[in-house]
Amino acid sequence: MEYKVGDIFYADDEYAQRAEFCNSLGNLYIEEIESDENGRRFRIAEVPQPTQDELLNIKRQQRSSLLIAFDKWEKAVLRGREIDDDQVMRWYKALLNLEEWAFSDIPSRIAYYL
Repeated sequence: MEYKVGDIFYADDEYAQRAEFCNSLGNLYIEEIESDENGRRFRIAEVPQPTQDELLNIKRQQRSSLLIAFDKWEKAVLRGREIDDDQVMRWYKALLNLEEWAFSDIPSRIAYYL
């Protein structure tokens, strides 16, 4: 049987197959909707995409540990245990601006403090 987003159905023998279908795709789920005279009704729905604000908050949370590592590195520079590095400073500015590359291209001097 072929299932799709928006399908409305009752609790029947195919409920388990529909649930497996949704789980196999990972972005669908079954929600209960208003019942009618024939019983409880369900609908196949898509997991909503995060809003722009939610995505920014996720990035800010990911950035937190990187900023702590940067602070440790910066303290080491002030104490003379590390040398100042222009590459690290460029990365830091990109991290503050939530630029995507800053989350994957972490300088080794910072990664040491993670």
